[in-house]
Amino acid sequence: MALSSDLIATARHLANVHQRRPRQADLRRSISTAYYALFHGLAEVTAGRLVGSTGATQKSAAWSRVYRNLNHLTAKKACSRPELQGCSQDLAQFLAAFPRLQELRHQADYDPAARFKQGEALSAADDAERGLAGLQAAPRDEQLDFITLALGMTRT
Repeated sequence: MALSSDLIATARHLANVHQRRPRQADLRRSISTAYYALFHGLAEVTAGRLVGSTGATQKSAAWSRVYRNLNHLTAKKACSRPELQGCSQDLAQFLAAFPRLQELRHQADYDPAARFKQGEALSAADDAERGLAGLQAAPRDEQLDFITLALGMTRT
């Protein structure tokens, strides 16, 4: 989980670059980076569960294909699928964080009128970290159920 962990650290760093008077550009990039930490964490878990998580499998074309096949909108929609109601608190943590951070990222990246505070950026990084920890701690069967939905595999 090196990339997702590094992205969380980067989000915190960006939020704290100018302690006394944070720049909106830094706060926006921090929020966007927090979301991407969660997205890449999901991609890492997805590829790891479906292909494997050894060093050799992570270098395979199959691992990269699964990692890259994740779609932002499909993953967001999967977070509210009825099949996931009653899931563990761990997975629920991720399911709540993902769409919330994605919406916040859209504001940070695309809304020129949006203004952010340092606390919001730091909170986004915390949410990403908690969401990722929840996904990682969720029972394997719930992880698999969710990631197949996140990949758009909804036909039964």
